[in-house]
Amino acid sequence: MSQPLNIDKTEQNRTITSINSAGLKPYRLLINVERCVLRVKLGGHWAFRDFSFFWQRVFDECRANGLASALVMFQFSEKMSIQDSYAMARKATEIFSGQGIQLAVVDMNRCSFVSPGFWSRASENESFSTFVQDLAEAEAWLDKTTLECSIQES
Repeated sequence: MSQPLNIDKTEQNRTITSINSAGLKPYRLLINVERCVLRVKLGGHWAFRDFSFFWQRVFDECRANGLASALVMFQFSEKMSIQDSYAMARKATEIFSGQGIQLAVVDMNRCSFVSPGFWSRASENESFSTFVQDLAEAEAWLDKTTLECSIQES
């Protein structure tokens, strides 16, 4: 479990780069907080594929920073299989569903996943998350759902 960080919630950046035993950099993970939204960008060749660890890390970062919105951007160098895509979405659903965190997932290069429909099937159309292929659409969805949540809470 990650420890809470003392950070300015308006903006904070961290980059984590994985290096495999051959000295190659299979993926790059950028985590930052911008305007009360956790922004996570994962790119390159992601051979690690530990979906549970990845989504738990995103969830823990949101909790540690008191955030209710996460924007996760994928930009893989190779397409993820439909089986892996589905497993990744199921794990996100298990971790985030009912936890009060809105999750927008973006396929930044529009070719990291075989089919954009996998997310809604795997997440069983839960309203806490969306999968899109456009960053502006994901940001608009987060703005809208955050506004709807604040109205319902008041």
